[in-house]
Amino acid sequence: MSVALRRRLIAMGAIVALGLAAYFLQPAFQSLSLQIVLWQRELHRALTLAISDWVALLSISFAYGVFHAAGPGHGKAVITTYLASHDNTTRRTAVWMSAASALVQGLTAIIVVTVLVVGLGWVTRQAMGSVYWVEQVSFAMVTLLGGWLCLRATKRLRKPDTHHCCSSHDNEQVPTDWRSAFGVIVSVGIRPCTGAVLMLGAALLLGKFMLGVAAVLVMSLGTALTVSVLAILSVYARDWAQRWAVSPDGKSHQLGGWIALIGGVIIMLLGVSLLLASGSQPVTSPLLNTPPLRGL
Repeated sequence: MSVALRRRLIAMGAIVALGLAAYFLQPAFQSLSLQIVLWQRELHRALTLAISDWVALLSISFAYGVFHAAGPGHGKAVITTYLASHDNTTRRTAVWMSAASALVQGLTAIIVVTVLVVGLGWVTRQAMGSVYWVEQVSFAMVTLLGGWLCLRATKRLRKPDTHHCCSSHDNEQVPTDWRSAFGVIVSVGIRPCTGAVLMLGAALLLGKFMLGVAAVLVMSLGTALTVSVLAILSVYARDWAQRWAVSPDGKSHQLGGWIALIGGVIIMLLGVSLLLASGSQPVTSPLLNTPPLRGL
């Protein structure tokens, strides 16, 4: 058995082992996710009570952002899948993509409340209802992003697998990668945090809207911290797998193309499943009669 084949078998075995471990540990992960959601709800109640105390509000907002990102949410899945399936992304890319996505999510919540509640005179509950439709746009964009990544990966696989072509391919990919990274940021970031929208509505009623805006930005910082950790871990895992899977002559062009194609398919299927699932779920939830709290 050649060294290249042995390395590929080891890498594939490790991936299968991780998949089986995730399957058998799924009940524990679900229990942890449920506990995180409960913590999110408690922190959200604490947010509404702490609006009069700016120190407490900003502190709780940061903690809420950390746990908000640790809970269930499609944003983390899209970002980590993208990073894990594209071999020219770095840990620095993982950090700035995570931070930008969290910032866009916070700014979207601020824009929604400013336009609908402040500008058009809607009540906060009506603004929360509009979040559902913004969410559908986000899911549709995730689906389109996955399809576009699949097309890019297919074009990559059609190119000759030589060192010269690999080098020219990498040079050609720089601007395209920035566009795809921007697509990831926008598709997952335009879905505002429902907790942030609720908190901004409460701050507006108390005449402390700018304090609420500051709290949302601090909340985005906490979200960025958690997502960045997960994103960096995905890059480390990808680099480890590549070290074992790449053949001794360094020709990883075709392997990287197939991994990118799989990543695009996963992202596209995630978007489709979210669209189908959201269409069968109620728009509101028991918490303050608002849409369910979903993380980044």
